[in-house]
Amino acid sequence: MTNRSMTYEPGMRISLDPHTHKVMVAFRGRTVELPWRCDTREQAAHAGEAYCWQRGWRPSAKATAAAEILTHH
Repeated sequence: MTNRSMTYEPGMRISLDPHTHKVMVAFRGRTVELPWRCDTREQAAHAGEAYCWQRGWRPSAKATAAAEILTHH
């Protein structure tokens, strides 16, 4: 969603519907619609990451480096 170097857990997804501005977050086996709207993908990423952070997600520096290498192939 963004160019920030954060690593999501397997199955962690944040999506923004550009027509309704609804943010959907899949995290640890649950999918929820956040109770607020976002206008940009960056806002949606921040909101989704905050939701996941409150539930125990922490990005990993090692995994981030590995993910960045894999995305450049």
